[in-house]
Amino acid sequence: MNYMEQFAEMLGVKMKEDFKIDGSIFHCTNEGIHVKDGYDWYPVTREIYEDLLTGKAKIVKLPWKPKKGEGYWYFNYKGDTIEVEWNDDFNDKINYAIGNCYRTEKEALADKENLLERIKKIAEANGR
Repeated sequence: MNYMEQFAEMLGVKMKEDFKIDGSIFHCTNEGIHVKDGYDWYPVTREIYEDLLTGKAKIVKLPWKPKKGEGYWYFNYKGDTIEVEWNDDFNDKINYAIGNCYRTEKEALADKENLLERIKKIAEANGR
């Protein structure tokens, strides 16, 4: 029996969800934990598992970013939630850059006040 899905859940990540440990990018698959090196993924050493299990290594979750063709929610200029498909275009990149990119409408609504505060800070930093 393969326990990688339960292991990923124990770590607080989903399968194939990228995360960082000490600045390197990792993810879990059914074959184990892999580390990214350039464009390739390689299996990790036994030490990584030991460090995760003993608490010596800490996972840093990365902000969620949709893949091309995947749906996401954002707030438009009126403050309404909108669902669109990620096309990796300018608007998608801007939404992601300011943190206006959510998996679900519920997640978006829960973060609305934080987003407004981030936008206010960006505007103030640019003399608006």
